[in-house]
Amino acid sequence: MKLPITLGLSIDKVCRLKIDVDLAKKALEKSPAYKTVVKAERLLSEGTDLLMDTFGAEKLNQAAGRQGIAVITYSDRYQITDSGAFYGYVEEHKASDLLQRRINASAVKERNANGEDIPGLAKYEVVKLTVKELS
Repeated sequence: MKLPITLGLSIDKVCRLKIDVDLAKKALEKSPAYKTVVKAERLLSEGTDLLMDTFGAEKLNQAAGRQGIAVITYSDRYQITDSGAFYGYVEEHKASDLLQRRINASAVKERNANGEDIPGLAKYEVVKLTVKELS
């Protein structure tokens, strides 16, 4: 796709495309085909829930029909219930491998606003373009 030469015309073209997409989505929502898909998704969800219940009741890991196979897998996840005990353990046992690294941007902004400089961080900018129809 090639955009017009001026920024204003380019914005208008993208805005018209966005309007066209929104209108197409609204039209689809009213179509019988869309309603059929929504109904099929609901039935699929209900069927999946029933299979999960059956697998649990029968203590199955897999089962097959004529057209498909269903396999259930289990994986453990953890959440912190006592942060003092958990982080104490991490520090005492040098178990930083239990942690995932992620920066809390709000906390950094708050500390920076209070004059604190946090070492070892690099700031980067995420850019998102939003196009809206003028009212």
